[in-house]
Amino acid sequence: MKSMGKIPSAHYRAHGSGRKPLRTITELAQEFGVTVNQLAGCIGKDRNAPAYVFKNGQTVNGNKSTWYNPDELRAWWKGRNEKATA
Repeated sequence: MKSMGKIPSAHYRAHGSGRKPLRTITELAQEFGVTVNQLAGCIGKDRNAPAYVFKNGQTVNGNKSTWYNPDELRAWWKGRNEKATA
């Protein structure tokens, strides 16, 4: 019997992993037309803001990334802006 081992990445490209792609806070800030600091500040101050899904704490290069579910963050951002204009 053959060992199952790791599934090659070609399998994921062909069949998908079943997960929706996450977005970094930088990508979402660009989409919303604000700076990263503004978006991070809004997320930090609002208790209703969605939590991050994954946080990369790598500090070798000083690179840190926070990944969010884009659908949740877009819905929160839309609701937050509707409250501000009402």
